[in-house]
Amino acid sequence: MVKHTYVYRSPEAFSDLLLESENGALTRICFMEAPNFDQEEDRTSFGGIIRWLDLYFAGHKPNFTPRLSWKYGTPFQQEVWKELLTIPYNTATSYKKIALKMNRTPSSSQAVGQAISKNPFMIVIPCHRVLRSDGSLSGYAGGIQNKKRLLEHEKKVG
Repeated sequence: MVKHTYVYRSPEAFSDLLLESENGALTRICFMEAPNFDQEEDRTSFGGIIRWLDLYFAGHKPNFTPRLSWKYGTPFQQEVWKELLTIPYNTATSYKKIALKMNRTPSSSQAVGQAISKNPFMIVIPCHRVLRSDGSLSGYAGGIQNKKRLLEHEKKVG
């Protein structure tokens, strides 16, 4: 098992992103408020995800999903994360709607929210597109400000 890390320097409005991979598949992506580590990895270990992020932040809708490692998370969490991949670009939905789409009860929205909070592939698996039923912003592992910026970024691109 070969593990790699890479700090993706995102555009000015966003925090940098820490990328982690094993054997060429992304295992985690997260925002870094103050990166404090030396960049040693070569971008080639992260080709698909770097290309995806470059397109996304340049204002394009990537038409592919980079290779993701699905070895983490419970079966339910993975089911929720895969459901998030179906949310169209520049579209928001609610925790309740996701629960219903997964043939769960409306009261399952809290469990859906918990699974979303554990999403290791933020931005790529668009958990930032999930809002409360009233349309207001709710928790985001990358911080509410980054969630708001991502939604605004997608709105500009359309």
